[in-house]
Amino acid sequence: MGDFFQIEIESSLIANISNLENMPIKIAISGCAGIGKTTLAKVLSERLKLPLIEELYEPLFNPPGRFNGPPRQIADAFLQIFNTKKQLEEQHGSFVTDRCPVDLCHLWMKRGLSVLEQETEVIFEQGQQQVAQYDLLVILPAGVLEFVTEHEAGDSRRRAASQYIQMYNHASIIGLATLWMPKEHFLCLPKECQSVEERVEAVQQALQFLSL
Repeated sequence: MGDFFQIEIESSLIANISNLENMPIKIAISGCAGIGKTTLAKVLSERLKLPLIEELYEPLFNPPGRFNGPPRQIADAFLQIFNTKKQLEEQHGSFVTDRCPVDLCHLWMKRGLSVLEQETEVIFEQGQQQVAQYDLLVILPAGVLEFVTEHEAGDSRRRAASQYIQMYNHASIIGLATLWMPKEHFLCLPKECQSVEERVEAVQQALQFLSL
């Protein structure tokens, strides 16, 4: 019975992939650093024939050390990224985006930028409004890939070696997503879902069950 049910699901997915490709879909890929977000976003973009909106986090880390610079300076970089990605999402209508306001707001708080009260209110309010428009927000599992050393983590774009730091980051991102997204539009992939193909299939199943 279980095998038959699985076959039925797979057949339904295959039969309806062409329908997904022709529908307006907004998908966001979120999660900690170095866990495969960019890879999944690129593959989904190709499979579903949707525009890919890249991470675009370079202003946070270039020049090197900028992420740990004065709050005002780094806040301007955050807002630049937020506005650029928002404009691209509005321009495309349908898309797969590598990271979204959930990630930016998590990093904003982690960096201690809540001292900038007016800017914090703006980025959180607009971020929540933007996230509410997504059809699916996918959060990848933390702790699946091998940890890098603190030295290798460098400018904070890669995962730090501490599993507890990763646990904190993962919990923070899931917390914001839970607050901002209806549960039926929020997909938190389990650790067992490790390969790109498994992750793509999980996303496709979620989209089908949403009856987009």
